[in-house]
Amino acid sequence: MKTNNILFRMAARCEAAGRPNNEDNYQLDDNLSDNSWGFTADAEVSLGEKGALLVVCDGMGGARSGNIASKMAVDVFTGEIQRNIRGENGALQAGSGI
Repeated sequence: MKTNNILFRMAARCEAAGRPNNEDNYQLDDNLSDNSWGFTADAEVSLGEKGALLVVCDGMGGARSGNIASKMAVDVFTGEIQRNIRGENGALQAGSGI
């Protein structure tokens, strides 16, 4: 098996930019080849066979229900990744269309 030599670090931070609520949402996953969502902040990791996922959805700067819209967008996107790449059991499926 070929060894992947791409090393990277991930981190995430959201700020409310002076507003009382932060309406942004995100999902990071440092390895789409495993069966879990997540990452370890600032840890050096090797890029997995299926890559990594970084989804950032802006809350629209305080627009009505921006927090709900950004959360829904993250949920829909990660749900499609789960169904189309990882499959029902969480394992990545070869030949995925995404």
